[in-house]
Amino acid sequence: MKKFLIAILLLILILASVVSFAYYKMTEFVKTPVNVQADQLLTIERGTTGSKLATLFEQEKLIDDGKLLPYLLKLKPELNKIKAGTYSLENVKTVQDLLDLLNSGKEVQFNVKWIEGKTFKDWRKDLENAPHLVQTLKDKSNEEIFALLDLPDIGQNLELKNVEGWLYPDTYNYTPKSTDLELLKRSAERMKKALNKAWNERDEDLPLANPYEMLILASIVEKETGIAAERAKVASVFIKPFKSKNEITNGSNGNLWYGAKITMGIFAKKI
Repeated sequence: MKKFLIAILLLILILASVVSFAYYKMTEFVKTPVNVQADQLLTIERGTTGSKLATLFEQEKLIDDGKLLPYLLKLKPELNKIKAGTYSLENVKTVQDLLDLLNSGKEVQFNVKWIEGKTFKDWRKDLENAPHLVQTLKDKSNEEIFALLDLPDIGQNLELKNVEGWLYPDTYNYTPKSTDLELLKRSAERMKKALNKAWNERDEDLPLANPYEMLILASIVEKETGIAAERAKVASVFIKPFKSKNEITNGSNGNLWYGAKITMGIFAKKI
């Protein structure tokens, strides 16, 4: 009986030693330096397991030996909530840093900056050159893109369907695998909201039937002068003679984007 108890005790000690050693190895493993190249990105696919992750780390030459990684993720389940996505490894120094990043879900972001005065041709070129952006519009005409953006149909005149007039200039962030159409839709939605806000805050005396006439009128003013101080005077020149809806609609031009912005300022005042 005494020998049996001694054997059990020895077994427990051995197991405790093994567990302690394993825990020590895991603790040391998370401190392992990661070999990160300049501007290196890492993409994690949905459903990646611990063993696949270890293989990926080795293939990307982040670590030399990843065999302990699956065991680490089982020992510390809080590190095994890895989210699919593409990540920048810029600030990653150790395996712990890397796992923390993949568990955070903070994907790398890129951006496209569109400024006032750019044509839609410029916008399309920016989209085509944007890194890690999925291209879906390369073979689409401007009219086809207009339809895809679900913009208001305000006439058969193609000038009224000029896409750039319905896009809001700004800087748009995106993550890898986003599409060019998604960015344009975000910009178009911002313009529609800005235009509706301007319409709701307009001077009731303005001879305009709907928000789109406001946008067209604003585009006429923008075409006539680029000087902010002159816009109110120019706007009054166009507003006073208006006799009918057609006088506004027929005078439109392609550069419409400024509509919402100008109407929030000039057209919200008494002219």
